[in-house]
Amino acid sequence: MASLFSDLFETPKIPGLSYREDLLSRDEELRLIAGIDASALEPFRFQGWLGKRLTSSFGWRYDFDDAHFGPTDPMPDWLLPIRDRAAAFAGLDPDSLAQALLIRYDPGAGIGWHRQRPAKPFSLFGSRLASSTSQDVLAFEGPDIRDARSHLWHLCHPRRSMMETRMATAPNDALIVICPACATANRLPRERLVKGGTCGRCKQPLFTGDPVTLTAANFDAHASRSDIPLLVDFWASWCGPCRQMAPAFSAAAGQLEPYMRLGKLDTEAHQAIADRYAIRSIPTMILFRGGREIARQSGAMPQQAIVAWARQATKPV
Repeated sequence: MASLFSDLFETPKIPGLSYREDLLSRDEELRLIAGIDASALEPFRFQGWLGKRLTSSFGWRYDFDDAHFGPTDPMPDWLLPIRDRAAAFAGLDPDSLAQALLIRYDPGAGIGWHRQRPAKPFSLFGSRLASSTSQDVLAFEGPDIRDARSHLWHLCHPRRSMMETRMATAPNDALIVICPACATANRLPRERLVKGGTCGRCKQPLFTGDPVTLTAANFDAHASRSDIPLLVDFWASWCGPCRQMAPAFSAAAGQLEPYMRLGKLDTEAHQAIADRYAIRSIPTMILFRGGREIARQSGAMPQQAIVAWARQATKPV
């Protein structure tokens, strides 16, 4: 599909698009940035994948994991003045602006081409804010399309469903990798993932080719904070099939690293975690990505079956 812009920064050529610069004063912009940063922003989720950008929705929310669209928390009071200003700019009733989307792009959080998925026939608004360390976007049902500060744009045209937007990928795109020795979060450039690296705190290798021993002290760090999927073997020392599968699981770690972390959790020693994930039989393997369970398999498996199952489960939908 041809882009609607020959130059991302030129005057838009889309019918129905209005644009205004200097919407906010610098003090207003800083207060709005502070409000966004103080909000409960969460990593963007898309069909099991965890994005780098942080988001929060008010009024209405679209869930990209289960395709559910429904009401959520109302807009906070500190957002209402800019909503009213946006409505006045477009000649609309402020109450007709039913959704606000907050997005924060921290260093390393890039975004490529994407197409809008309008769920209701709302007008679209967007405003980009910039601080010294991140970029914040406030959108009323729409994305940012130009690299200008404190601006407001409004689009009310059928071609909005075909709009494409693009923000350049940050040059320092990096992955968060949890150290298997001390559970410290390390930033590892994506291009260095295969070569591995050492922990900035304890200086131990970030990848060893062996499963990490998971405990109550490090489980959540590996399962939720890491950008690398975590495959956990829930086992117990008295379990014959668990002992039988142990060598295969260890060998699978050598094949799946560094694109996946493998870990073993003793269900007898850490019953609370086993209960959290409703472990009813062992061995049970659970694959996590971004803190969410994305696949589960019970029963002992040989090495190549473990590898094939894990790779298949982490393929994009």
